[in-house]
Amino acid sequence: MCTPIPSRGVATADTLGDGRLDFAIARQYGPPAFYANESPNMGAYLGLNLYRPVAGGAPAGRAWKVSAAPPTAPRPDHHPKGTQISQLDGGSGSGGKRSFEVSFGLGSYHGPVTVHLQWHDTQGQLRQQTVTLSPGTHNLVLTNTAQEVPSR
Repeated sequence: MCTPIPSRGVATADTLGDGRLDFAIARQYGPPAFYANESPNMGAYLGLNLYRPVAGGAPAGRAWKVSAAPPTAPRPDHHPKGTQISQLDGGSGSGGKRSFEVSFGLGSYHGPVTVHLQWHDTQGQLRQQTVTLSPGTHNLVLTNTAQEVPSR
């Protein structure tokens, strides 16, 4: 992956909806590069697509915080170790953007995952909710509460 072309940005995404994170690199004086994750040894994952109502939006400078952990004490052969945390913001840098997706690798663990969500509602009030989800991809709408909605 060594190239003399300056790289200016990187983006990760689950482009096929299979839990594998692919990535793309933006280059200053050359074409972008895309790297598809074709790993045959994928473990379990928890993917969250977080949505908000359009009207109002999140107040500027506010971030969402999401943590995920197994509901019981970790066992090295079955559970991911510890708690994983992801924080969402609008992006940084000149023209930076961020999607509202988070992904947690679970390895060989396939049981329920306790997810603690923390966000600001459209009025700026801090909200928190804990939900238990199965591995896979989930769509959550964050209003005064977090509600799972089916994917289209």
